[in-house]
Amino acid sequence: NEPPGMRTLPFHKKISTCLNPKDATTPLEYHHLPDWITVEELARFLRIGRSCAYELVRSGEIPSRRFGRLIRVNRASLAHDQVSA
Repeated sequence: NEPPGMRTLPFHKKISTCLNPKDATTPLEYHHLPDWITVEELARFLRIGRSCAYELVRSGEIPSRRFGRLIRVNRASLAHDQVSA
């Protein structure tokens, strides 16, 4: 079970298997994120490893967009109103 106030994202079960304290650098706050974030910023925001973040994006569990060779995730897709109860 999750601590009070912890957000439950639709892909939370997969994320829980990817938690890696050594990869969990200082997390990012939602309101400090730009409109389009990198996969590395996504990993910091979710406190997961970079490879796990890429896998979530690659599998489509987290919507993303390609800008040429760059992969970006829209901050709005991580918004609190997108959270499943």
